[in-house]
Amino acid sequence: MYHCYSGKGKTIITPPQGEQVTVEWVSKDTFAVPSWSKVQHINEGSEVAHLFAVNDRPWLKNLGLLRVA
Repeated sequence: MYHCYSGKGKTIITPPQGEQVTVEWVSKDTFAVPSWSKVQHINEGSEVAHLFAVNDRPWLKNLGLLRVA
């Protein structure tokens, strides 16, 4: 999951199965990315963009469900 603190841009998401999707984001937007997807973030503004990423890795590890490529 990503949260945009400041700036604007877009993220190109390529899931393991399915079509490529582009998500446009601006400050205060939050969006999720399917597991195992490739992502490419592009800043489309003149200012610095700050994206914060959050994941469930610690939770999955503690449950014994973590899968590492």
